Amino acid sequence: MQYGKQFGWRVSDETKRSANGRVKSPTSGNAIIMGQAVELDPTSAGYLKLAPSGAKPLTGYCGLFLQDEQMFPDIWSSYWQDSYSIALGKFNKLSVIANGPGAHVWYKNITGSTRSDGRVIPSFTMFDSTSLDIGHGFGWDGSKFVNVTDPTDDASFGTVVYLDAGNEYVEVMLTH
Repeated sequence: MQYGKQFGWRVSDETKRSANGRVKSPTSGNAIIMGQAVELDPTSAGYLKLAPSGAKPLTGYCGLFLQDEQMFPDIWSSYWQDSYSIALGKFNKLSVIANGPGAHVWYKNITGSTRSDGRVIPSFTMFDSTSLDIGHGFGWDGSKFVNVTDPTDDASFGTVVYLDAGNEYVEVMLTH
């Protein structure tokens, strides 16, 4: 399943993936991008927030951000969507924290562009590829995923199993 051009699942069946919470995304601020690391917000019961740097994945508390129903607009919204808008979490909508040892995800950094209708689409930096390597861990720095040399480190969301640094593409097998 793909959530825009920046994130998707290779293996996400119920025997691998855990989607916990049914909590809401923030009501304002910057939209969370599908696949970013989130955790429960201790200052706002029932809501998520972007996870801080060094966050430790924990099923039901800290994991990957998903809004499986975000592609369905409410009756007051237009149905127009594209690969950019589908990647952005909607404010104050039900969301889940996804984890799961053995689940397999992919990320791609996206360069900004200008659409034919004049809209300027910003870039998405989902991970820093400069020090990533196959077999390394995949940690979170508060805004993107980064290298964790030891994939068994508590702050590693998973193990890098494929890397194409030239195309800014990585696949990760989740370990938590």
